[in-house]
Amino acid sequence: MGQTRARRTKVPFPSRGRGTRLRGVNIAPAASPPGASTLWLLDVLRQLPSPPPVLPELPAQLEQAWGTACSVSGLNPWELAARVACQFGLRSESLPPELPDESVAWSAGPVPLELGAVLLRREEGYAVIAVSDPSPPDLLQRLRFASESPVELVVAPPADLRQLRHGPITSLHAEAREAAEADEEDDAAGEGLGEFDVEDASSTSAVVRLCNLMLLQAMRTKASDIHVQPVDGGGLVRMRIDGLLHKSARLPQHVLARLVARVKAVAGLDPTDRLRPQDGRASAVSHQQRMDLRISTIPVVGGEKLVIRLLGGHAILRLDDLDLPELERRQIANLTGASMGVVVAAGPTGSGKTTTLHAMLADLNRADINIVTVEDPVEMRVPLLAQTEVHPRMGVTFAAALRSVLRQDPDVILIGEIRDEETAGIAVQAAITGHLVFASVHANDAISVLPRLAELGVDGATAAEAVRGALSQRLVRALCKRCARPAEPPWTPAEAWLRERAGLEEWKRAVGCPDCAQTGYRGRRGILQVLTVTPEIAALLDHGAPLSEVRTLARQQGMRFLSESALDRVRRGQTSIDEVLRIMGTDFWREAQLVLGEAPPPGLVQASAHREDQGDRGAVLLFAADPQWRARLAAWLEVTEWRVVEAGTEQDVRDAMEHPGDFALAVVDGEDLPEERVRVLMAMRGVLAGYVVPLLFFAVGEDEVLASHIRGQAHTRVTERPESAADLRQQVTRALLA
Repeated sequence: MGQTRARRTKVPFPSRGRGTRLRGVNIAPAASPPGASTLWLLDVLRQLPSPPPVLPELPAQLEQAWGTACSVSGLNPWELAARVACQFGLRSESLPPELPDESVAWSAGPVPLELGAVLLRREEGYAVIAVSDPSPPDLLQRLRFASESPVELVVAPPADLRQLRHGPITSLHAEAREAAEADEEDDAAGEGLGEFDVEDASSTSAVVRLCNLMLLQAMRTKASDIHVQPVDGGGLVRMRIDGLLHKSARLPQHVLARLVARVKAVAGLDPTDRLRPQDGRASAVSHQQRMDLRISTIPVVGGEKLVIRLLGGHAILRLDDLDLPELERRQIANLTGASMGVVVAAGPTGSGKTTTLHAMLADLNRADINIVTVEDPVEMRVPLLAQTEVHPRMGVTFAAALRSVLRQDPDVILIGEIRDEETAGIAVQAAITGHLVFASVHANDAISVLPRLAELGVDGATAAEAVRGALSQRLVRALCKRCARPAEPPWTPAEAWLRERAGLEEWKRAVGCPDCAQTGYRGRRGILQVLTVTPEIAALLDHGAPLSEVRTLARQQGMRFLSESALDRVRRGQTSIDEVLRIMGTDFWREAQLVLGEAPPPGLVQASAHREDQGDRGAVLLFAADPQWRARLAAWLEVTEWRVVEAGTEQDVRDAMEHPGDFALAVVDGEDLPEERVRVLMAMRGVLAGYVVPLLFFAVGEDEVLASHIRGQAHTRVTERPESAADLRQQVTRALLA
C-alpha cells in the first residue's frame, strides 16, 4: 500500500529449501522475544510531519504497540506501515488475500514466528518477506538463513500479517453453501452466552462458523451495521460501510432462518418467536478488539429481518482529529468554552452527531470537571466520563436518568437524544441553572433546531435564553488518498457550473483501487453548519421572527451553509463533487442559489433529484485477457454510463473482489481462455461480494460440459461476444435480470 520504494536488499545464499504443509494450524500471535522492544516505534512517531505532542508508553507486545501508535498519531495501520518503511529505507505493499502452500509452511517455522515474518512470494531467485518490526540488527541474516535465498523486506501491520498467516478466510458464500448442505439440528438451541468468539473456527456447526465469519468480516471492514433479510425466496447479507450498504452474500432460505435463530439465541432472545419484534445485546470478540452489538429483529414478508449494529472499536477523537474547516472549528471551540447553556447537534441517523459531541467532550474531559452522559446506547466508552445507558423496559428513560444525573452535581451533561417534551424541559432547566448541556435532536439544519425545541414544548423565549448554539452535520465519503486524481476535462455539467459560478478551480475525482475496494473512497469526513445564538439572534427568536430572517442574520454573523462546508472539503481534495451531490441532493442547489444569488439550470437540480432517488448503481468488473478487446469492451460500457474496473489477470480479479465493493455486474470474456483458467475464475466467484454479483460470460469454446457448468451458476448469463455498444447494452440488461 505504501508508495515509498527503496532498492531491494538481497543477501546471496546457495539454495532454496522446502517446508512442510501446515495449513489450518491455529497459530497464536508471536510473543515478544526476550529483550525485544517496541521503543523504535517512538522514533517513527517523532519523525512524523506532525508528531504527537506527548509520546505514550508503548506496550511490549508489537500488535498492541502498533495500535497505540496509530491512536496517538491519527494514522491507520497501513499509513503507519508506510512511515515505518520509509524510516528503514524499505517499502510497504498490500498483502495478498491468501498465501501459497510453501509460504504457509515457511511462515509457520520457528524463526519466522519469532520475528513475525511472512513469506509473500519468491521472485527471480529471491524471497519477498513481510515484517512489522524491521528494527532487529540481525533480522536480514536470520531471514536469509531461514529462506535460503536473497531477501527483500516489506513492511505491513502486525494484525494483517497474523491474519494472513492463519490462511485464507473462507468466504461467506462458501460457509453458507456448507451450511445449506449440512444436516444439523437447530444450532441455536439452548445457547444464550451473549458473546460471539468470531475467530473460533473449531465449531462443528456450519451455521455457527457462518455467523462468526459474518461478524469477523464486518469488524475487519469497519462496517457499522449488518443487514440480513429474506429476498426472493432466500436471504441477503449486506454490510453498511462508510454509510453505504454493500452486498456480501446470498443465503438459502433455511440457512437464513438458522442464522437469525443463532444470533437471537446468543443475544438472549427467543429464537422460536418469529412473529414479534425483538431487541437484544451481545458482544463480538476477536484477537484485536471487542465490540458491543445491538441486535434487532422484525417480522417481514418471507421471514425475519435481522439488523446488527456494531458499537465500540472507535478511537477517542478530539476536535482537532476531525479535521474540521477552520471557521467551523473556531465556532465549535467558542461553544465548548461556554460556562452554561445548551449546545445542540442536529442531523439524521448516522450523520456523526455522537462522534462530534464526544469530540467536544474530549476537549473538556479533565479530572477537575464532572461529566455525565445519558446515551442510548453507549457507543464509546471514555475514561473519566460517568456514562449512563437508557433501559426503557427497566424504567431508565432519558428523562428519568437525567433527573438522577442532576443530583450527581454534574458540570457538563451529554444527552444522547432529546426525544420528548419531558427530556427537553429538564435539559433546558439544567442549562438555565448553570450546567453546560450537550444534546442531539433530529432536525434539518442548525436553524431548524429552535422550532424543533418549540415542538417539544420549549417556548421561544426560554430557548433563546438557554441555547448557546446549534450545529448541523452530514458525513461525506473521503477520497482514497492512494488513487484519487485531479479532475480534468471534460467537465460534468455540475463541475462546469460550479467551476464558473462558485470559483471552484481545483478538485479531485474518485478512481478506485484495491485499497478502497474499487470504490474510490475510504473513510468519511464531516460537513458542518454552526449557529451561535448571539443576543441579536436571541432577540429575533424572542419576538417570533420568521426563520428566514434568523437565517439571514446568522449568515451575516458568520454561519455557513452545509453546501459551503462541503465545497470547502472539495477544494481541499478530501471529497468529490459527485459525493457531495449524493449526500445533499437538491438541498445543495437550493443553498447554492441562496449563496450565489443565481439559480442553477433545472437539469442540474433534476439530475441531483434522480441521483438522490436512485443512488450509485455501482461498477462493472471487466475481465478480458486480451488488452485490446478489454479496452474496446470498457469503452462500450462507459458509453452506457457504467464505471468500469478492468482486470487482465486472476490476481487483478482477486484484488478487486476480496473486499465487499458494490459491483453491480461482472463481465468475463472467456473466448480462447484455457479451461483451467475459466474454472479458476468461476471458483474465485465464491469470494466475499462475488457470489451476489450478476455475471455476464462471453463464449466458452467447444466445451459444452464447461458451458453447462457456468450456465448452472446463480445469476449468470452465457452468450457470445457483442458486436457493438448497443449489443452489449442489451446483453447487460439481460444479465442483470438473470
